[in-house]
Amino acid sequence: MRFRFKSIGKVIAIAAILFVLPQNLRAQRQPNRLPNYDNQLYHFGFILAFNQMSFNINYIEDYQLQPYSGAMSNNAWDQNWNENYTYYVAGVSCVPSPGFTVGIVGNLRLGRYFDLRLVPSLSFGRRDLVYYMYSPDLKDSPRTDNGFYIIQAGNSMWDAVVIELPLHVKYRSKRYNNFAAYLIGGGNLKFDATGRKNTNKTDSNQIIKVKTKLLDFAAEIGAGVDFYNNYFKFGIEVKMSWGLVNILEKENQILDSSFDKLRNNTFQISLTFE
Repeated sequence: MRFRFKSIGKVIAIAAILFVLPQNLRAQRQPNRLPNYDNQLYHFGFILAFNQMSFNINYIEDYQLQPYSGAMSNNAWDQNWNENYTYYVAGVSCVPSPGFTVGIVGNLRLGRYFDLRLVPSLSFGRRDLVYYMYSPDLKDSPRTDNGFYIIQAGNSMWDAVVIELPLHVKYRSKRYNNFAAYLIGGGNLKFDATGRKNTNKTDSNQIIKVKTKLLDFAAEIGAGVDFYNNYFKFGIEVKMSWGLVNILEKENQILDSSFDKLRNNTFQISLTFE
């Protein structure tokens, strides 16, 4: 799965809505709550978030034309896998699944409209690399357009547990009554506690994983709206994260033969309580 310009466009569109919202609510005047909140040198809070992890895959040119011996893998793909057959990879795609994040917010005031935010977090998620394989040696399977025979679709699964240390600069708009919009931007150092594992057994089935690196660094942008209540500030935030590091560790197997780079991408919607 690739995050292209339309993903960036979604973030920009949401940011525009979040910035316009406080101005539309300006006419609904209410008594100011927490009037001196933004003058504090620092404050703390926590976040609860929904995330969707994915991979940005950099494919090798003409990877579908590369033949592989069945001896390069075991029978975890399919019960009819034969090490004497020749196999091809027709395609690889990433299928993300919903996950969640919890974290602590540390906010340092830099100026009237600028803050520095550190949000140590723990993220849980799942990504599946789906492989479509075929072989000219299997005579009983459906043919593809080029005359080969499809055998099955294989999964390479990650149940990811990621420790994150995002550091952001936050720019806040002028407060309108009890609302304010903001933009964030910065980097995120990530440690994937499940990255180096390349196998995971579930019952009698063996799920194969591509081996990935433990450390990653991502660039992040986002936008949100803060709502000032009587006792705390509540926020809604959207954020995109683009991995800058190639996390793939090549093992010269069928699973990693179709691409030479993998990068993490994450979309996140957060609820903040400060």
